[in-house]
Amino acid sequence: MAATPPPGYAQWAGAQHAPAGVMVILVVYCLHGLPVTEVRAVAPLTALAVTVGLHLWRRNALLSILGGTATHVILASTIFAP
Repeated sequence: MAATPPPGYAQWAGAQHAPAGVMVILVVYCLHGLPVTEVRAVAPLTALAVTVGLHLWRRNALLSILGGTATHVILASTIFAP
């Protein structure tokens, strides 16, 4: 019996687009319900900007994730600590 090819959307969302899709889902999940008009939103939004900037500059996922995480931890624990 011959195997049937996967549907078109499954081929598109394969290994080439899956990492970006997972990152979009994580960003939406993490920023869901964040009041962007309050001061406490500055740390996560700055960390997001650093993550995107590092990734566009160096194209290294590990560096981007570590840089964004470090930025958020530093800002949330020092400048924007409750």
